[in-house]
Amino acid sequence: ENIVFVYAGNGDNRKLRKLGRKYPQRLYISPERDDFFEIMKSSCIFLNTYPISGALMIQYAALAGCIPITLKRKWDDDASGILIKEEELGETFTSVYDICKEIDRLIEDDYYHEEKKKLLENRVISYNDFKEKLYRIVEFPQSDFKGIRKFDTKKYRKAFVEHITLSQVVKILLE
Repeated sequence: ENIVFVYAGNGDNRKLRKLGRKYPQRLYISPERDDFFEIMKSSCIFLNTYPISGALMIQYAALAGCIPITLKRKWDDDASGILIKEEELGETFTSVYDICKEIDRLIEDDYYHEEKKKLLENRVISYNDFKEKLYRIVEFPQSDFKGIRKFDTKKYRKAFVEHITLSQVVKILLE
């Protein structure tokens, strides 16, 4: 009863609206918002997007103290390497069972939740470090930044194509 789910985005939310009718005071749907970071600061868990992971949103969540949890496909590299030493946080899963178990534990065990929240501190690269590393990548193709690696994007692109609608393509082309 004390859980509220907030979806803020411009994607297809038909299934969420259906779920919202079943839980009218516990599910809120909103278009994208300029104050989303403030909402995250008041939230406990950020469930990362799927099937295309949101790297910037993981960083926003970590900065806001909102535990980012990601369900990724086994072949999906785009959901890894976003936070500094993210393996210590242990919030990326390939199993629906495991991610649900983790969410339950985060919700039910306040001590566990607070310990995980503490692990979020200093996990996002600083502005100056990012700027310096980006400069090095552009100027010198060899970089010490471990986040740069080659990806096979065939499956990633296939997942994107399978989930984009014609109306989204038209909107992108007309904007």
